[in-house]
Amino acid sequence: MSSVLLALQEELAARLAADPLFASVPVLTERERNLNYEVQRQVDSLGVVCLVLTPEAGVRHPEAPGPYLDQIAVTIRVQENVELNSGPHALEVAERAATLLHQFQPGAIAETLFAAARTIVRQNDEALLTYDVCLETRDGFAQGEVL
Repeated sequence: MSSVLLALQEELAARLAADPLFASVPVLTERERNLNYEVQRQVDSLGVVCLVLTPEAGVRHPEAPGPYLDQIAVTIRVQENVELNSGPHALEVAERAATLLHQFQPGAIAETLFAAARTIVRQNDEALLTYDVCLETRDGFAQGEVL
C-alpha cells in the first residue's frame, strides 16, 4: 500500500478488530465498497457498527519541503440502532476504541496517537445513535518522511 494514511486506517481497523469486544461489532473502513449499504446492513443485522474513517492530515509549516504532515487526525465512528441492538452499547464501543487507540504508536507512521481534547463526541443523527472517537498526533510524520 503506497498511501501512508490508508495504511494507518487499515492498521487501526485491525487493532480494533483484534479486541474481544469487537468480536460482535463489525469494524469497517471508509474504503469498503458500497459503504452506506454495508453500514446499514450491519447495523440492521447486529445493531452496532464501528467505522474507521479516512485519516486527515494538515501542514503547520507549508514553507518546509515535503509536505511535512504534522497534524494527523483520526475519527472512529460508532453507530447503533438502539431498537435492534442486543450487543454492546455504542458508548461502550466508543470508550473501548478510545482506550485501545490512545497512546498507540502505529507502524504506518512514526508518531503516537493521543485522544483529542474532545475525545468522544455524540453526533446529531436522527436515525442512529452515533458517537465519534477523535484522536490525533502531536507532531506528524518523523523528519525526513514525506509523501
